[in-house]
Amino acid sequence: MRFPTFLFLLFTIFINSVHAQSSVCEIYDLTVQTGDCTGDSTYNITINFQVANSTNANFEAWANNGVYLGFFPLTSLPLTINNFPYNGGANDVIKVCINDNADCCRTKEFPVPTCITNPPVCEIYDLTVQTGDCTGDSTYNITINFQVDNPTNTHFEAWANNGVYLGNFPLTSLPLVINNFPYNGGANDVIK
Repeated sequence: MRFPTFLFLLFTIFINSVHAQSSVCEIYDLTVQTGDCTGDSTYNITINFQVANSTNANFEAWANNGVYLGFFPLTSLPLTINNFPYNGGANDVIKVCINDNADCCRTKEFPVPTCITNPPVCEIYDLTVQTGDCTGDSTYNITINFQVDNPTNTHFEAWANNGVYLGNFPLTSLPLVINNFPYNGGANDVIK
């Protein structure tokens, strides 16, 4: 082997080695923006990141302690993930990996939104009850109405007097007529 050929081979191996090292897949600039709460332990997030030398056109995401969130195309970034699960602490974690490449991942810890850690209090106020006609010896109709701030649901439940369950009703049904409200035998009935 001649010396110039030997140097050329060494140089080629060196260049290929440098090129292989510089083409390693890397996720960087992972950002997480928290959004609205969707329940008492879930909320929306929007993630975005950059990737160099991706080995796949898709990525996967996991929440906190390995809760699988799904498989997504890189072209979907920035991506909103609905109902992200709260882990119970002040911070949550997301992990993203290029599909089929466990060596190309990034993890990000981020603060939980205040709607989870300090949710607004649900408050019912301006409750009105109008009595209606008797429907039997111990029942009558009533119409109820109320206002609510920060409801945690789209429905409400109602009970009469000593825990008699009346039902589950949509908030949109207010004002609501309740037929055959049970009389408790005293001067005043109670609705809860």
